[in-house]
Amino acid sequence: MSANSPVIPSTEPSPAEGVVAPNDPLVKECEALLQKISSNIGFATAEDLQSLKQKMAQLAERYGEKGLDHLHAYAAALNSMTSQWMYLHAMRVNEGFGISQHGLVQGVGLMNREEALANRVAETMKKAFWDNTQWYLDQSPPQYDIVLQHLNELRNTMARYIPEKRREAFLESLDLDLVKKQVETKTFDPSALQSVIGFLVTSLHDLESPFRHEQTVKWFTEMQQKLAGLGEQDAAAFLQGFHLAIIESLKYLFSRLDILESEIQQWRMSQINGIQRQKMEQQHFAKMLDRGEIGLARTNSFLFTDAPALTLPRSPSPPSAAPPSQAEIAAALPPVYPVFVQRMAELIASDKPLQMGDCPEPLRLDLSRLHGVQDGLQRAAVLALVAVLATPLFPSQVADKGLVEQVYKAVEASLQEPHISITSLSEVLVLCIDRVIIENARQQQTQTAIPEDTQSAATPSPTLLADEQKESLKEKLRKCLASDSAVLQVLLKRVFGAFQTAVEGALTARTTPGSRPPSRPASRPPSRPMSARGGSRPDEEAAFPLSSTAMGDSPWELKFSVDAINRTTVQLLSVLEGHWQVYGLVYKKLWFDHYVSAHTSPAESATAQE
Repeated sequence: MSANSPVIPSTEPSPAEGVVAPNDPLVKECEALLQKISSNIGFATAEDLQSLKQKMAQLAERYGEKGLDHLHAYAAALNSMTSQWMYLHAMRVNEGFGISQHGLVQGVGLMNREEALANRVAETMKKAFWDNTQWYLDQSPPQYDIVLQHLNELRNTMARYIPEKRREAFLESLDLDLVKKQVETKTFDPSALQSVIGFLVTSLHDLESPFRHEQTVKWFTEMQQKLAGLGEQDAAAFLQGFHLAIIESLKYLFSRLDILESEIQQWRMSQINGIQRQKMEQQHFAKMLDRGEIGLARTNSFLFTDAPALTLPRSPSPPSAAPPSQAEIAAALPPVYPVFVQRMAELIASDKPLQMGDCPEPLRLDLSRLHGVQDGLQRAAVLALVAVLATPLFPSQVADKGLVEQVYKAVEASLQEPHISITSLSEVLVLCIDRVIIENARQQQTQTAIPEDTQSAATPSPTLLADEQKESLKEKLRKCLASDSAVLQVLLKRVFGAFQTAVEGALTARTTPGSRPPSRPASRPPSRPMSARGGSRPDEEAAFPLSSTAMGDSPWELKFSVDAINRTTVQLLSVLEGHWQVYGLVYKKLWFDHYVSAHTSPAESATAQE
């Protein structure tokens, strides 16, 4: 029924009856419009709003206030479900959980003061623990049984992290009975301590990360030097130094196990919470689908516009006209994920901001992240423009390419500022070029090795950019960055083509041999890297990351634009892969159902749906 449909005949319930009929077509149309607006996360077109306004007027005429109350309640329920969906999505993509070394949960809203207090309490308790150990060592004679207790605790704690098949061997290798005999016979000395600590450090090799174990080995080397130096001291200093070494060694090893435990707990939390978050978001979206609070109309058109044709294998002998079975369809079905990614790359490769209605319904909560991908492509085009305009202003010979790279890093950073202007961009570029001129001259002077007493006379000061050059650069930037600039459009077209090639290359690289997605009718010519002369590079067509010359051979600085495209490609794939983990089943079901209905009889399709 259209927006201009006449009022439903008087056979429907009247205002006097005071009952809103849930199956009234007018009520259904109002609810459908609210669903459409809700699925767009609150972004409604003027046409939808006007249509809803007309329908609400008709509803008020038919049911009075009760009709509007019904609609308001329905809208509130929709808003509640949508808000919950947004919350679950935000919780999944913005993980902030962690475990501190003290075993405290981080990222759960503790204020800095409260978190600092909790850490301080933990540190105080540890200090009291080691002060107690020190008291036992200060006795006369020293009570080394406390050391045995701590070593036994260290051994048992470390054993929990060792694979079960090697755990028994580890426990047997650390012979604490020998240490006990040394304590009883008063032969427990720095050499015995070093032997035990050395074994534990070696055992940490397979448990710690390479970076952390490098720190552990460095600490142990320093401890060995301390223990070796104790023999040169008198008896009192020796005993004091030995006991300090015992405390320091035990504290350090326990701290390494604390860190190891926190890393394991953090990993477990990230795994469990990540899976739980995905499942919660997935289940909530399924509930919205089941209740009709969101539809998949855009997802269907997104997937099946120019969908790849499905070629089913048929037995040549004997020939059969029987329709294919669902198993045959499933076996011949092309993967949907590559199609999904390529379609998104096509949508994003545009100089117009992606709209909510352009996205498949499940992906609409990621619109801001997709805008970030589009921003990355825009920056890549500007970097290409800078390469074309600024290259003639650099010294003719720059030995250190790193100087030029710093220019493009600064330009890209400035482009990420929220309110960048042509003037500020020009100023950043001029400042960076002048720095290159100065530093390049200094390096050339150093390499020439001119005597110091003749340097000032023999080497003129470097010539910085003149005011005319600065104004000319600024004016060129202004013209080329205008929305109607032909130069900008050409560069954007190249960037978009290279971006789509990078996406296709990434998909090909991740596809196992023999399972590459089939070709499909393309709505655009195949995108290929373009050279400065406008040619293509077939050898790089499926490469990822892109070749440094994907935007052109000259100037070589175009490679910085290519680097930005590669980073943006990774950014897009990260967003889409995270999305696919939650919503992949939605797309797969639509994909399968589409081909089942296209290749089976109506009765079989109905059976498949059931």
